[in-house]
Amino acid sequence: MSDTFLFLQKLLKNSNRIQLSRVDCASDALSEFIHNHTAYIAQLFFPDGHPVWQQFDQLSRREDCVYQWLLPGGITFLLYPAGGYCLGPVLTQPFSREETLRLLEPYDLKSQAKTDILQFYSALPVVEIHTFQRVGALVAGHLSGRDEVLQIEHIQPPAAQPQLQRSPFSPEEDIVRMRQVEARYEHSAALTDAVSQGNLSLALHIISNYDPGTQTTIRNTNPLRNAQNYCIVLNTQLRHALEKTGIHPYQVDRLSNQIGLEIEQLKSTRQLPQFFRQVLARYCRLVQEHTYPKLKPLTHLAVTYIKEHLADNLTVKDTAAVLTVNANYLSATFHRDMGVTFIDFVNRERTRQAAALLKHTSLQIQQIASTVGYNNTSYFAKQFLRFYGVSPSQYRQ
Repeated sequence: MSDTFLFLQKLLKNSNRIQLSRVDCASDALSEFIHNHTAYIAQLFFPDGHPVWQQFDQLSRREDCVYQWLLPGGITFLLYPAGGYCLGPVLTQPFSREETLRLLEPYDLKSQAKTDILQFYSALPVVEIHTFQRVGALVAGHLSGRDEVLQIEHIQPPAAQPQLQRSPFSPEEDIVRMRQVEARYEHSAALTDAVSQGNLSLALHIISNYDPGTQTTIRNTNPLRNAQNYCIVLNTQLRHALEKTGIHPYQVDRLSNQIGLEIEQLKSTRQLPQFFRQVLARYCRLVQEHTYPKLKPLTHLAVTYIKEHLADNLTVKDTAAVLTVNANYLSATFHRDMGVTFIDFVNRERTRQAAALLKHTSLQIQQIASTVGYNNTSYFAKQFLRFYGVSPSQYRQ
């Protein structure tokens, strides 16, 4: 059984970083174990004498039960007192830096203590709760030699009572925090807008301004987990963006679930840049394939080609050659289906992408014009004024 325990312990650690431990389930020993494995988080939330520790004295030793114990902040353990096993700690959902700081606001903590806690949260594995429960029940059942499926019992600790109130932020600190949040939400909105349009080139420009270390949890001794948490947030964000486009939820959910599995299989941060691009491309492709269901196939193909090649020389003649159709036929079909001429649609899409780049990048106006397919900056400014009523520089201001 010792060999089996070591095998399972190594397997869980290598596959999803879940920690499996042997524990003494006597009250004092178990509370000490929790303290030692939560980087004094438990002591912060439940100081000595708090009634939560009395629950360990009353904890039964039912052999058919695994006990789920949840601390404030989402830190979760699974205990099997009958066999003396514990899985965890894990998080059952990713916690951003901002969420963790809000959790700590009621406590009067020194800067180093906050840093330690932020790093602790960032290093915890994130495991979906039903998966964690299933793993715990299977492992405990296997180690105890039981054939039946073990039940999950929940231990609900009393709410933590803050002892000291943190002093309020200064007005200067509030302004800095507000601007950071505003910038994060603006980038998030711009990215989801680009993906919901199926505009991959714009999405790639915007994602280049994202920093996983500031968008989700802080960088820490486990940068891969930090990046995986960011991927989870990004995947959720993009799924919600597509839910509003009219694409069937089944298709969105299938893609989101597949990407979620791939996130957990990432082995190195070196994979991330390419992985980000692939995720954006897959979501944009789904939009491109389903956003215009009533269009004729030729028009649908032309719209997709235009959005993917805005920087190219997009004329009706050249596009028709690529699509292997007659230019006059393409022009007439496109105008009838879209309600605008081919060139007007191209200019609309180019200026729309330019507007996003003006707002969310520091590229010079001449660079932006070239990026969206205008070699002549004056002509770009004329088209931008036509669609937005202001010049590019005024729009940026």
